[in-house]
Amino acid sequence: MKYIVASVLILTIVLAEDLCKRHTDGENVYCFCVYQNLSSVPDVCAENTTVLDIRGNRFRTLYNRSFTGLPYLRKLIISHSYVERIEVLAFYNLLELASLDLSHNVIRSDSLPNGVFQSLLQLKRLDLRYNAFAEYPDRQLSDLVGLEILSLNGINGKKFGKGFSKLTNLEQFRLQPCNYEMLHNDTFTYLRRLPITYFPLSCKIRKVETGAFFPLQHLTFINIYQNRFIQISNLLPSFVAFRGHNMSSILLNNNNFYFGKHFDTLSERDGVLLGNICARKISLESNSLIEIRLGFLYGMKYRNCIETLILRGNSLNRHQEYIFELNLLSNLKYVDLSSQNPYSFIGEKTIQNNLIGTPSGFTIKLPSTLKFINYSNIITKNTKLAPKVKVVGGYNVEVLDFANAHYISCNTTIWGFANLKNLNFSGSDCSLLSPTFFRYFKRLDHLTFRNVKLSHPLGYGKFENLLHGLVHLEYIDFSHNNLEFSVSKFLVHQRHSLKKLILDTNDFTDIPIKVSDFRKMIHLDLRNNKIEYIQNHMMADIDKSVSSGYNLTIFLSGNPLKCNCDTIDFIEWLFRTNVKLDADRNYSCVDTDGLAQTTKMAYSKLRETKLNCMSTTYLTISIILSSSVVIFVIMASWFCKYRIALKYWYYNIRWKYRLFKDINTRTNFTYDVFIGYHHTDQKFVSDKVVAFLEKEKGLKLCLHQRDFLAGLYIADNIISAIKDSRKVLFIMTNNYLKSKWGKFEFDMARMQMFQENLEPLIIILLEDIPPSDMPSDLIDIWGRITCIEADDIVRESTQAFSGHQFWEKLYLAVKP
Repeated sequence: MKYIVASVLILTIVLAEDLCKRHTDGENVYCFCVYQNLSSVPDVCAENTTVLDIRGNRFRTLYNRSFTGLPYLRKLIISHSYVERIEVLAFYNLLELASLDLSHNVIRSDSLPNGVFQSLLQLKRLDLRYNAFAEYPDRQLSDLVGLEILSLNGINGKKFGKGFSKLTNLEQFRLQPCNYEMLHNDTFTYLRRLPITYFPLSCKIRKVETGAFFPLQHLTFINIYQNRFIQISNLLPSFVAFRGHNMSSILLNNNNFYFGKHFDTLSERDGVLLGNICARKISLESNSLIEIRLGFLYGMKYRNCIETLILRGNSLNRHQEYIFELNLLSNLKYVDLSSQNPYSFIGEKTIQNNLIGTPSGFTIKLPSTLKFINYSNIITKNTKLAPKVKVVGGYNVEVLDFANAHYISCNTTIWGFANLKNLNFSGSDCSLLSPTFFRYFKRLDHLTFRNVKLSHPLGYGKFENLLHGLVHLEYIDFSHNNLEFSVSKFLVHQRHSLKKLILDTNDFTDIPIKVSDFRKMIHLDLRNNKIEYIQNHMMADIDKSVSSGYNLTIFLSGNPLKCNCDTIDFIEWLFRTNVKLDADRNYSCVDTDGLAQTTKMAYSKLRETKLNCMSTTYLTISIILSSSVVIFVIMASWFCKYRIALKYWYYNIRWKYRLFKDINTRTNFTYDVFIGYHHTDQKFVSDKVVAFLEKEKGLKLCLHQRDFLAGLYIADNIISAIKDSRKVLFIMTNNYLKSKWGKFEFDMARMQMFQENLEPLIIILLEDIPPSDMPSDLIDIWGRITCIEADDIVRESTQAFSGHQFWEKLYLAVKP
């Protein structure tokens, strides 16, 4: 029997040794026996062990002298181990223990005997979170006079007992989980003399009495977060306890989020309560704030202490008046107003979001210390900036993030950010873009302009100087813009500075820049475009750059590459060039038969492909030559047979052309100008065009609502009016292009212009219409059209002004 017991004991020791891992790093000796389903503390660890981790077991009870053989332990972890009971001498002989983790067990107050921690004279950190306490074990904790960090359950409705007053070195106190719903004036009474500087509260707080925080006079960091039932405006009155205190941070984040049913407003009174504390950082992130009223920042006594202000994730709309008080924060360096959704709590019709500023301009004053502005991810509709935006005090701002601000127009010029280095204006509709949008960002080195419909404005010649003078730009992101033409002409001033150019997800069919012009280029992203292959002169230019020492990487993944007879040179170049390429040069491509393969496969069969393509080429040339000979013989025979008829046709055309030239001398017209327009533009025509041309200049106009004859078909009236008018003028709008009779008027005028060799048609572009929306018939004769574009002044003024360039051009175009 003795032999059996001895054998079992030896087997247990051997198994325990296998379950525990031991190692040292020179400073500590570690013993890990984690998640092994042990029921008692293992005794296989070395006597000089300093760190023992036995989490994830099933101890139930920690018996007396469980750790007697480990007198040098400094850190002990017994979490997640179903511990229910601890005997009074369980930690006997742990005189050097500094950190004890008993979290995530089922310990109750009555399972901790008095004096259980009495031998832990060096304990600095104790973790009792996520246990089964119904009362605070303050008498048991009172022996830990040297404790500095304590983590414990927050028990709803319970006060911190007298034993806590003995923890005279406690600096950090964490309650987790915290179930407090109300903090009373006497909840923290026995914490009054403790040097607690950090006491985060993430609970279920619904109310805080005004005097609740008075015992916590040593706090230097306020962190009250994720209390879903309390509004910030109801919390701030309790901050009277910290009046005149210096704080590193006040973080009041993610409160008041009870299913989004309640929103909050901050007034000047709230600003006074918060501003009586000198805090370097204030964060009010995600608190369902719908309004911050004028005076909130003005009411802050210590507003000059604020260096960082975060209001991210609320429901503030763009027209909040507090923005005009930001300049009062004379030491502000960082402001985050991003991720606002004003539609979370009120209907869309309640907010008027059509213009930032006035029709003439917008001025805002910022603190001169400000360096970073985040105004991204704003949910709004139909909002545009004023034509001129002036920023006072913004000369130290280095980062401006307006990504996804959802403006419907970029037709603005911005002054005041003289030292701006990083601009992100992605996600707005910049199809209407001012040529001077970037003019005053001379120090810019990082530009992100993604998904802004940039293809439309860059299609016009006046935008070639869009980035003029920005000689420090190193990074440009023009991705997701449907660009399809070369962009080299827009980057002339960046040839000596540009390092990274991001052009992914556009419509390019070839390399859109001359790479050798950009001496510092190291990164060219052309992924997800429409490139089938790179032309020979582009490949030669890239190789020239690399041979000159350029350290360039080109990204081509996601393009519809071809690997057929037409792209043999390209496939060969991919694997012979010294330029760095992404995807290990192995891209998807489509072969001659339309089958998918990879460029590596195509390169491995390159010799075979060349032979097949050579045979195909010879066959194609033979067929072309044979067909050409046959066609030449047929054409020669046809010309010979019908030479007299062809001669007659030639002279007949010449005669008709001379006759048409004579017709142009006709002078007996009933009207000077026929005007075609949509009925929705009647006010513009009658109040401005008629008033200017007919009443002021004395011309006779033909208008369908006034001069068409009753009893005739509309089509007959239109044809008659066009023939009886010396010139034809169209008021071109989107409604007019969609009109059936508008199309008929335009077609008749176009035929008349060609058949009778009339003077060019005249078009007033009353709206910004992209070329893609114009009919092909209009595009085809664009060279024979006199086009006059109306600007905002012409559209918005109530009458025509003789001195305005638009009206003078119009009169010169229509006058006899």
